[in-house]
Amino acid sequence: MPVTENVDLTIPSDDINLLHNLRHDGLSLFDALKCVRMSLVPEGYEPYPFRNVVEESQDDIIKSIVATYRFRATVAKCVSEGVDFSTHLYIPEIVEGTDELKHFMKGKITATF
Repeated sequence: MPVTENVDLTIPSDDINLLHNLRHDGLSLFDALKCVRMSLVPEGYEPYPFRNVVEESQDDIIKSIVATYRFRATVAKCVSEGVDFSTHLYIPEIVEGTDELKHFMKGKITATF
């Protein structure tokens, strides 16, 4: 059972074990961290870089992983306290034929991506 220098209760021990096992299987720390981060996004998606101006460093990937866990923990805490996020979330529609995301503001398209 691997032990971390700093304990962050928002990071599941299963993912600390995953990182340890990936390193034990011969991956570099950088590649193992990238694998852990990929496990945090839905299949078919790429994680958004922590900083999109420069090439990501190992520290950027660690920050991204920790931020993801802390965000999820905060959302889970709010939900457990009765916060209903369903009225605040919006999933953009897809433009037919182009597969671009369509964002609306007061009934008008504001941007497509």
